[in-house]
Amino acid sequence: MKTDELIYEYFKEKPNDLFRLIDQEVKGDYIFESVTVKTTEKRMDGFLYSQDKDSLHTFFEAQGWLDEWIYWRLGRYAFTWLEMNKYAGNWQMVVLFLDPSYDPGLPKQLEALTSCEPPVLRRCYLKDCLKKLGDNAGELNVLKPLVTRSRKELDQNINTWQNQIKALDLEEERLRTLADLLIYAIIERFKTLSKEELKKMINFRPSEDSLAVIEFKEEARTEGRAQGRAEGRAEGRAEGRAEGILIGSIQTFQKFKGLPVQNTESLEKLSLEELKQLSDRLMSS
Repeated sequence: MKTDELIYEYFKEKPNDLFRLIDQEVKGDYIFESVTVKTTEKRMDGFLYSQDKDSLHTFFEAQGWLDEWIYWRLGRYAFTWLEMNKYAGNWQMVVLFLDPSYDPGLPKQLEALTSCEPPVLRRCYLKDCLKKLGDNAGELNVLKPLVTRSRKELDQNINTWQNQIKALDLEEERLRTLADLLIYAIIERFKTLSKEELKKMINFRPSEDSLAVIEFKEEARTEGRAQGRAEGRAEGRAEGRAEGILIGSIQTFQKFKGLPVQNTESLEKLSLEELKQLSDRLMSS
């Protein structure tokens, strides 16, 4: 599960929590959907709407990488949808950056969208939003590992976050879902944690699928490192070792996921950066 997918998965279950996260009061109960803008055949992952007459239709993007065109792209989706649906009610665009470094900066041409009242465009940073909620984050605590700076900080806070979730007296099924999301968030932020370390951290039971993900990623990392070290030694250079580790990791992930396994010769033609990007995509999917 990629980081942005984790965010969308959470808000599908608790759409109104998006407004609580960004400190915005709205009326009505909202529904979270993915919609296709037909004239461009582009899929918009986050769209929140309500049947309430005073609702605020929200076009939402969780951004987990640097994209210089994020504001323009979201605006294109929003304006096209509004035109297609002849919608004249209240609406806004929200970009939630998982890290401030992913914000390319607001183009000057769009600054008026943030300064009007109410703003049509809101740019928010996950770390700031969660910090403002503090001990009142509730179920949103599952997102806190994504903005945790160090393993030490994670160890110091993980039990507190889980206890605050438990205090909500939720149904067992919802608790299990939150445990899964918490595990995915921890794995995304701290990719080298072992299965045993993760199990010790989680004090309410995740689903069997989530446990399988932990075991799969740990086994894939172990095999990838072993194969990569062997290939790296054969190269005899620092860059060769790095490439060998990545190639071994990529081939192992492809095998475990039932994908066609690329041969070493074809992978060696990729640059070190291209190998890193391919490995990250396989690890997070």
